[in-house]
Amino acid sequence: VLLYYPYHTFEHVLELLRQASFDPNVLAIKINIYRVAKDSRIIDAMIHAAHNGKKVTVVVELQARFDEEANIHWARRLTEAGVHVIFSAPGLKIHAKLFLISRKEGDDVV
Repeated sequence: VLLYYPYHTFEHVLELLRQASFDPNVLAIKINIYRVAKDSRIIDAMIHAAHNGKKVTVVVELQARFDEEANIHWARRLTEAGVHVIFSAPGLKIHAKLFLISRKEGDDVV
């Protein structure tokens, strides 16, 4: 799925991540975050997914202008919830919003 924000609503992404967090066939979720809201539904979904036994990996962008402290806070909260947190390479700014959901369908992982 390719969205062009702000021209497309981000609600579809939030709902997809929320549903993946409790879908019994989802095995893993990998996502990178750049800046997140104070009451982030993405963070909540990743924590929920980890609590539901999914393998969750989050790449945290440390070079989020003026949000570095917040990203460190979120990384700590995710780690405490059992999420595998990776920090971006120093000096590298990804800024893209990417995620990968691995789901078991029959004998296949898609």
